[in-house]
Amino acid sequence: MSTVHNVEVSGPAGAALVDAPPRRSWWLGDRGRSVLAYLAAVVGTIGFTAWAQRLWLADLHVPFRYYGDAIAVSAHVKTTLGTGWYEHEPLLGAPAGQSYHDYPAADNLHLLIMKMMGWVLQDWAVTLNVYFLLGFPLAALTAMVFFRTVRLGRISSAGMAILFALAPYHFMRGEDHLFLASYYPVPLGLILVVRVLRGQPLWTLNRGSVRAVVTSPAVATVAIAALVSSGASYYGVFTVVLLGVCGIAAFVHRRQWRRLVGAVAAGVAFLGFMVANMLPDLVWAATHGESVGSLVRPAGDAEFYALKITSLLLPQPGHAVPFLASVRDWYDANYPLASEQPVLGAVGAAGLVALLAIAVLAVLRPRDSVVRVGWRLTTLVELAGITLIALLFSTVGGLATLISFLSPAVRGWNRMAIVISLLTLAAVGLMLDGAREWLARRSGARTATVVAAVVTGLVVLVGVVDQVAPIRRPDHAANQAAFAADAAWVADVEAELGPGAMVAQLPRAGFPETPPVNGVLDSDQLRPFLHSDTLRWTGGGIKGRAVSDWMVAVDPQDASSSAVQLAAADAAGVVLDRQALGETAADVSDAWRTVVGEPAVVSADGRYEMYDLRPLRAELVARDGQETVDQAADGILRPTLPYPGEKVQVGTAGDRNLWVGPGGTLDILLDNARDSTARVRLTFTVAPEGAPVRVTWDGESVEAGPGELVDVTIEAPSGASTVHVEHVDPQDTSPVQLLGVSATLLDRPVLAPPAG
Repeated sequence: MSTVHNVEVSGPAGAALVDAPPRRSWWLGDRGRSVLAYLAAVVGTIGFTAWAQRLWLADLHVPFRYYGDAIAVSAHVKTTLGTGWYEHEPLLGAPAGQSYHDYPAADNLHLLIMKMMGWVLQDWAVTLNVYFLLGFPLAALTAMVFFRTVRLGRISSAGMAILFALAPYHFMRGEDHLFLASYYPVPLGLILVVRVLRGQPLWTLNRGSVRAVVTSPAVATVAIAALVSSGASYYGVFTVVLLGVCGIAAFVHRRQWRRLVGAVAAGVAFLGFMVANMLPDLVWAATHGESVGSLVRPAGDAEFYALKITSLLLPQPGHAVPFLASVRDWYDANYPLASEQPVLGAVGAAGLVALLAIAVLAVLRPRDSVVRVGWRLTTLVELAGITLIALLFSTVGGLATLISFLSPAVRGWNRMAIVISLLTLAAVGLMLDGAREWLARRSGARTATVVAAVVTGLVVLVGVVDQVAPIRRPDHAANQAAFAADAAWVADVEAELGPGAMVAQLPRAGFPETPPVNGVLDSDQLRPFLHSDTLRWTGGGIKGRAVSDWMVAVDPQDASSSAVQLAAADAAGVVLDRQALGETAADVSDAWRTVVGEPAVVSADGRYEMYDLRPLRAELVARDGQETVDQAADGILRPTLPYPGEKVQVGTAGDRNLWVGPGGTLDILLDNARDSTARVRLTFTVAPEGAPVRVTWDGESVEAGPGELVDVTIEAPSGASTVHVEHVDPQDTSPVQLLGVSATLLDRPVLAPPAG
């Protein structure tokens, strides 16, 4: 914000965060009109939401979205209602269970509310859908509070609140990213940002009555910090960034240390609540050791998932107007980094253009200019400044990239779009209010109010149609059919195997954030769990620990060996996902039929086949004895697996894995899932085009040249240990490349397939 010269101020430029000065009302009272405005925002939002979500076609017992990340969110909600919290689900990641402590998050607010809702609704899908729908009117309510805080009129506040609640961002996130879609705490965080920018106190504690204390700025600051930080880590981080920059700007202009310290304290409060939300995960990591591969975020994601101003201004993908949809398709096809395609919508885009213009004019104002600045223009300049800060951090190659040098954990800076949406809609509302006041001076207050209501209504109507893309509206019929089909075959598996049975799922897919295989997403492995309260499924264990990744050694194409492994591990059945198997599905299915007989259950569409492994297990016990089978099972269920160390990239070269370590070094992390030392055979080949390497572990070392096989026996302690590989020549900083890295337990029996 530049220094202003020769400025005539009209009105309270540094106005307090209160409503516009009350005018004499010609209908209702001042408070009554405020209540009516809030009611209009909520009712209007509910009506448009019902239209956008086609609620007359919905079945609340079926998720509005039954695909992709929405499956994982559904599993979260089901686990929360079934176990009391989402962190551990014994029916997933069998036999150890799914532990989300290895995937830390601070988004506990939404699950806590849904947990309480579940006490009444008694159904995870109904709870999920109702909470998603509640996010729309809640966003309208909090937006109203923000808009009234920055002194928008009642009519414009209600209209812009509806558009904020039905932002394209809301539908893009949907139930797939429910916690991000539930962005209703965001406007409350922006209230603190505006207060900091205006140099207003955040930590004043009123004295006197209980009401005075409760309505104190300090109480509001703490409450908002808790809500925003517990709602979504991203929104907490965004608010902290804006608080920090606005606090510095306010200090530069006012030289008030107390205000700067207050802003810093607010940022600390936000971070403190985020840490408090993640405290159980931090304690888990301290007591169980860090997971070696559950949450891996490349630093470059900060630019891949960044914003582009052009993207914000263009129509959204799948726009209701075919021409506008084609414009967007052309842009996304010809320009890189689609970055989840965030957009503002036409009204928000107009507000962004206006704010950027105001920011430029404010900075480039001539020194000798004389400008009459009213409170409305002052507010627009403030909003422009905050928007500019948001853009500087979130655009491609912006300040967020510098943050990623320190930590890549916060990568989705395009999610700043919803913050920018609130600011731009506030700008549009202020401009509409300015036009209304101009008309009131010429035609009278009543005429201006009527015209303002009509114009705002038209803006809202056009804005909603623009913001709701047909492709974002749920296909309830397809969801309900897929949901019912899965429920049917899972019920048959339950009836066949009985309560408590463990069901292995092949092919194995790491979870979460593993690339799709043959078009099948990693979340698909959670779908059976949504329809069963008794079966234990091997899918869904959080990747990165050997106890969760034990199925990585089970090859669906090697039916004879895999069937023995799973039967020894006490899997009562195995489900083959033929779609995930792709072109090999027919051959794999034939092989399993040869080994264990015909499938006991086949889904109606033929995608899933369930084979009964209980007869095979009985045969193994009869042949080898219970003790031998149990020892073999321990080696299968509690293996020692190799994981790449920090900055090591893993790919493929032909039919073998390829590990590449930059800077002439590479670490192999061995994770031993047992409580005792495991004797492990570690093998890999030095890439033929590489250089000689030295392999070091536990005080021992060997050297190998290009193309040579490394085959060493290691006594791996419980938990994680490191095998270090580096070039023999310390001056050689070229990448270390290893082929076919694998680890095999040597102190547990391996059962042979039964004869015949």
